[in-house]
Amino acid sequence: MRTKILSGIGCFLLAMSLWANPAAGEPFAVKNHSPVWLGLLFPTPDTASAAKTGEWRYRADMDYSNIFFIPTNGAWSFLFDMELAQLTLDARYGIADGLEAGVEQPFFHMGGGFLDDAVTKYHSAMNFPMYAGQQEAPHNRFMDSVFHNGRTWNSANPYTITNGDATLWLKKELFWSGESAISVKLLTQAPTSSTSSGMGNGAWEWGGVMMANHPVGSVEASLAVGYLNPGFIDRGEHYTLNGFYYWDAAMDWRLASRWSAIGQVTGATSPYAADTPLLVQRQWMALTIGTRHITQAGNKVEISITEDLSFSAPDFTIHIGVQF
Repeated sequence: MRTKILSGIGCFLLAMSLWANPAAGEPFAVKNHSPVWLGLLFPTPDTASAAKTGEWRYRADMDYSNIFFIPTNGAWSFLFDMELAQLTLDARYGIADGLEAGVEQPFFHMGGGFLDDAVTKYHSAMNFPMYAGQQEAPHNRFMDSVFHNGRTWNSANPYTITNGDATLWLKKELFWSGESAISVKLLTQAPTSSTSSGMGNGAWEWGGVMMANHPVGSVEASLAVGYLNPGFIDRGEHYTLNGFYYWDAAMDWRLASRWSAIGQVTGATSPYAADTPLLVQRQWMALTIGTRHITQAGNKVEISITEDLSFSAPDFTIHIGVQF
């Protein structure tokens, strides 16, 4: 039911865009915040346009997720009941015509949180299904542990700030004309974070994403598809991960002179093998809706909410971003 309702909202938003005025197409910088993805290279949705030669651009994004995810089988136990705050700092520079280099550094804070009661009431009111045991679980408790064949992979300490692995990239525009652009983005993620904290995987990771921006009628559309190789996780044991595919599609349309609304769908296949619980193997998909304001100085401020469509990630994420 939740998938049908949220998919309907997404289709409605995209249909509404046919009557909108043009806006600068740029997706929200939202990610999968499921703890099974933390430490893995996951592309941040991005515009296909590169920074101009000699131009610096900066972003700061805060995401707050309510998480309940306890899949198990004979070999595996994933025990996640928490709230996660992620601050991501992003800097990029135009090093030549149509060529951009950038770096992204996340920071994490986990705890029992305060949203459990509000989220369960919200989902009940909307008749959205919940994970088994979610409604009966103690509110605002903290659990973050992974066990494989009796081995503890990680058991992170709550209420501490931990840095994640840093991501580096090069983006090259292959085509541009007016508001349309096609580019390729090559990424690598360095193992700069502790594997014992559950925020790093101990491997160099790499991937590539093709991105496009293009006006569709009176709407600015953006589309991205990519392939990522996360390598392995080394948290108490060496576990090989599969490469996975990623995609993102967004529609951006103007509500007023400096306000725009965005509807966005993001997804990825799972990097985990067939020996893991089915919820961990499931393809991830999420719907994001929100708004962006462009200040008189040209800076951008945005806020959005993300709902999981696939029962494989956090139920609910609030995103606030600033770009300057």
